[in-house]
Amino acid sequence: MAYRVEITVRATRDLGSIYEHINADESLAAAKWFNGLQQAVHALATFPRRCPVAPESKKNRRALRHLLYGNKPHIYRVI
Repeated sequence: MAYRVEITVRATRDLGSIYEHINADESLAAAKWFNGLQQAVHALATFPRRCPVAPESKKNRRALRHLLYGNKPHIYRVI
């Protein structure tokens, strides 16, 4: 069963900022990392339960999950 993955306006803006910050236009490694992040987010449409429940899920009374992507110290969190 496929789920809908919604990317908010803020998330789109944040992704653009990350892309510029890591200078993905000039670095093959940075572009590869960025593309991997996008693929991981879109993979949630097929495998959403692979990510743990987010701590704020109880507070919001919604089933939120979070994806951690990257390596320390540059780990990005997708809710």
